Order: sequence, then C-alpha cells, then structure tokens
Amino acid sequence: MFSMYCERKFEVEPVEVINSDGKSSVYPDLSRYHMEVPLSYITDIVGVPLEANEVANLLNKMQLHAEKSVAGDNEYTFNVSVPPTRSDILHPCDVAEDVAIAYGYNEIPKRIPASLNPLPLNQFSDLIRSEVS
Repeated sequence: MFSMYCERKFEVEPVEVINSDGKSSVYPDLSRYHMEVPLSYITDIVGVPLEANEVANLLNKMQLHAEKSVAGDNEYTFNVSVPPTRSDILHPCDVAEDVAIAYGYNEIPKRIPASLNPLPLNQFSDLIRSEVS
C-alpha cells in the first residue's frame, strides 16, 4: 500500500479546488447526506409487512441513522442519514436493500413476481401450439 511510505498513515487530507469562475470547493466532502424514504416503498420492495420501529432498528443496525416521521396521510417516512463510509447508498432502493439484508434474506418468503405470470393471450397461443404439434 502506498500509505506505508507516508509519515502519517491512512490520513485523508482536504484539498481546495478552485474553478475557472473563482468558486472554490473542498474535497473530499465527508459530510453526511440525508434522504427521505417512505415505509411503504421499503415494504413493497422487501415484500414483508414491517412495522416502522422495526425498520428503524434494522437501518440503525446497518449504520444508517434513521428517524421516522408521520406524513399528513398517516404514512411513515424515514429521514435516513447516510455517513461518508457508506458510499454504496445512493438511492432509496439501496436503503430498502439494507433493510432486507438486516432482516435476513432467508426470512423473506419466496414468491413469484407478478411480472412472471403469463398473459392470457400467451397461454391461449401455447395451447394452440401444443394441439397443432
């Protein structure tokens, strides 16, 4: 590793970048960012009806600080604080994936997705095809 040649090993130093328009930015940006994810979105993706407190505990287990809030229509929404160490969390679907991982993939009941059910027209043409052959 390159850090073995450095005086202070494994240290990230900020760098100021000055753009052509004179604006400056400091990188890397190691601040937390927040995203809002509805409980219904998480339970639809995971496929398990989970309570809001359980989802908050599962997210905290995955190092994502989650605060639940209630929207106007009694829908729970989570304000998820993503630390800079979790660069894999980019979208709400990544939050739902972490809930599924913390819940346990083996605990999620297996089901056939609705998109795999054949259309009636396809079933009919399959019947005709088998009769003709």
